Amino acid sequence: MNDNLPAAFSENYGVADGFDLVSVPAHIDGYRATYLRFKKGSFLLGAEQQPVPPGTEYVAVSVSESWVRLEKNTPPVRIPREPDKPFPRRDELGDLDQRLWPLFADKPCDPWTHRLELLLVERETGRPVIFSIGTTTGKPAVEDLCRLTVFQRRTRGPRARPIIKPKVGTMQLRLGPVLVPQFEVIDWIDSAEMPEAASSQLQSDVMEHLERRSAIDPKAKTAGLQPSRRKAEPSRPKAKDVSWDDDLDDIVKY
Repeated sequence: MNDNLPAAFSENYGVADGFDLVSVPAHIDGYRATYLRFKKGSFLLGAEQQPVPPGTEYVAVSVSESWVRLEKNTPPVRIPREPDKPFPRRDELGDLDQRLWPLFADKPCDPWTHRLELLLVERETGRPVIFSIGTTTGKPAVEDLCRLTVFQRRTRGPRARPIIKPKVGTMQLRLGPVLVPQFEVIDWIDSAEMPEAASSQLQSDVMEHLERRSAIDPKAKTAGLQPSRRKAEPSRPKAKDVSWDDDLDDIVKY
């Protein structure tokens, strides 16, 4: 025992130093996952929208799929997809009368959006990050990663998880190429000993994030974002000119 250390420390010195204990939050209020968004052709972290440093690697831990309803002055509604339970179709959710939908760019916009949330852990720091996406052009990045993981687990084992790097790709649409998120798989790990945050903590973070974004006014004439993609463009733009904010797909369907 080291006599120069306080008793509370010296009793555990070299045996149980507390790092494992404190690294896992004791209360939901202390748990905060950083959100990763794809916006205007860039991966941005947190409310400050800091660009992801080049070369950053993440371990893909889990993924969730849900319907989300956002409306101003109304708590968000989230209907998750659960194993062995039917996942509702859009026409089963209600809000089918387009005359009652909020307006965006003077057109009715569906308050329901289909959303994917990918839980990542930054490989170097262990920081939890949630990549949230609801756009038609963005969701394939998560869906492709899920399909690849399921396929690779046939040979690597059921606990295999991919280590990925975010990257920017392009998708060809009718109006021209658009910038889209992609994930480059650089390695695989066995996750048997990898700690995971409690689902209740992640659910709390997701709902808090949605609360801050629940700002669609049913009587609004505009959402204050970018023009709808429905409007025709005067010419075929280059990929760098047509990267749309993920927020658009929260209130506009294409």
